[in-house]
Amino acid sequence: MARHQRPSPIFQLALSVPTPSPHRWSAQIAERYACILSDDLADWFDAEIWKGCGSGEYCESVHPEVLLSDAPEVIWPGLMPANLLPILGDSMGNWLGVRIDSQNQANQIVHWYHGGGDWIPWGNRLSEAIVFETLVDQLPGPRRAAALPAENFQRQSPPKHDAIVRWAFAKYPREIADLMDRRIEPAAVADRLLSHSIAEVAVRFELIQAALFQDWSRHVFEPLAESLELDWNDVVKWMFDADQMPESAWLKIQGMLNDLNLDPDPRSQDWKTAARHARVSQSLAPELSWPWDLIGYHNERLGNRKEAIAAYWQGAMQSTFTDQSVRLHMHFTQSVSAKFSIARLNEIDPAIVAGNDYLRLLLKNGESDDLPPLRQVYEHWMRIADDCESHGNLDAAFDSLMRAGWDLGAEQIADYGKILERIEAVAAAAGQTGRSRLAAAHRRCLDKRYGI
Repeated sequence: MARHQRPSPIFQLALSVPTPSPHRWSAQIAERYACILSDDLADWFDAEIWKGCGSGEYCESVHPEVLLSDAPEVIWPGLMPANLLPILGDSMGNWLGVRIDSQNQANQIVHWYHGGGDWIPWGNRLSEAIVFETLVDQLPGPRRAAALPAENFQRQSPPKHDAIVRWAFAKYPREIADLMDRRIEPAAVADRLLSHSIAEVAVRFELIQAALFQDWSRHVFEPLAESLELDWNDVVKWMFDADQMPESAWLKIQGMLNDLNLDPDPRSQDWKTAARHARVSQSLAPELSWPWDLIGYHNERLGNRKEAIAAYWQGAMQSTFTDQSVRLHMHFTQSVSAKFSIARLNEIDPAIVAGNDYLRLLLKNGESDDLPPLRQVYEHWMRIADDCESHGNLDAAFDSLMRAGWDLGAEQIADYGKILERIEAVAAAAGQTGRSRLAAAHRRCLDKRYGI
């Protein structure tokens, strides 16, 4: 869901570039960003796999010379998190990028969606992400795209004819490569990917969507809901949780579908399976909001109040750019709070929210449909960063600065100038040299792109 007005991305991926240096590309990039590239990424650059013309959705490889430049033009500063370096893009402005961690390791690959800045891990190797993208249409569930695309992607040739895809699949056992050549049951595809720990969080997210999907929801849109005198926000809530739908509303929807000669499956969801995948995803990527949100809601459904509150508290501390709320239909709570977990905490025990400055800040007052006060959220995290830095807790200061920019998003693009400068300095002082170098590159891109 978009939280900023996005400029139309224009990509210039160095169609004509200088002759490569005799030194390895990976060594140059590692030196440029003071980080350690995974073996997978090093091979991508040094074997010059990026030169291949991919037929998949992600087919626009970034030339190493672009990444080595002073201000890489593929970076969208402020919109992309400061620890993200784009590697492989599609034709619509979405990217697969590598995140640099606190140990200066460049390994985790995430999908970044330009339409709202949301991101989700696609594995710890670029090859995982490419395998996942190649096979995602074979996984269970109806909503297989990694974001909400403006148009449906159609692969122009079989994956096995794609040099980039062949490189990625060659990293795994034959039973994974076999998935390119023959179709097997969607659940078996998922099991095979999970058994080899390929893009595990992304695969489990698809399985969660499959477990919670209700067939009727694919036919019901806002104008139709209005024609049935149903509140659209309520309909979204029922898409998320079938048990919340009154029988009177279901009879209206069922009647409409019958009039259209449609016979949807009965309302049913597998919350136990969804929660199981959410728990594993949470253990693999605790920085994501959606696993905590789902764990909390599952416990709330079961009447496990203490467990629900504990999970919601954790979810409330994560960035809204990791909530996947539109894909999961959890955005029905946004009239209460920009964060699902905070809205649910306020429903379970308003005193918990009222007693915490940060949670209270993100609770809407009901007088306006405006977003929460982005400026106040920004200033909240900047104050905490100042306090942490003054006490020598540089890692916590870095985390707070990241939250200042990418919790809800800063109010103005100009705010990211100060954020990126602080991140560069604090990360360097904390020994997080990779993050420092990358933040500096984002800062130069901010100046080059926006004159800030």
